[in-house]
Amino acid sequence: MLPRILSRAGRLPAVHAEDNMLIEAGKIYVAPPDHRMLLLPDRIRVDRGPRDSGYRPSIDRLFRSAARAYGRKVIAVVLTGNLADGTAGMRAVRRFGGVGIVQDPAEALHPGMPLSAMKHVEKECVLSLPDIAPAIVRLVNEPLAEPEVSTRELELPR
Repeated sequence: MLPRILSRAGRLPAVHAEDNMLIEAGKIYVAPPDHRMLLLPDRIRVDRGPRDSGYRPSIDRLFRSAARAYGRKVIAVVLTGNLADGTAGMRAVRRFGGVGIVQDPAEALHPGMPLSAMKHVEKECVLSLPDIAPAIVRLVNEPLAEPEVSTRELELPR
């Protein structure tokens, strides 16, 4: 249902990702239920492999793969949710020079994921829900900042 909801909510079409699907600009890709999704430089991988940190799909897996494939171009967003999925992945995004945005836990229905990201990730930006989309639009229209760490210096788990 999520791709349909997202497509109705905005101008970009949303689809469930399929294995080996080419990434197209202007499209939203959603992990299919109970599948893992990772990003490569030009395509998406989808599988039903083991759970990552207890989750499938796993935000950590998605964020780590995005950080490896796109480095400073990544904007990771952690919204309402329980436990800590997204924290390790956002840490990878930040290490590769990307941006981390966290929903203000005071307004989150389930503040566990935002609180975990805030506790364990340096330099994340905490915003209220209505401010997140405008911040993303501003970020994608700004020139990229200089990298903090070379991607060759890091080896992230797959």
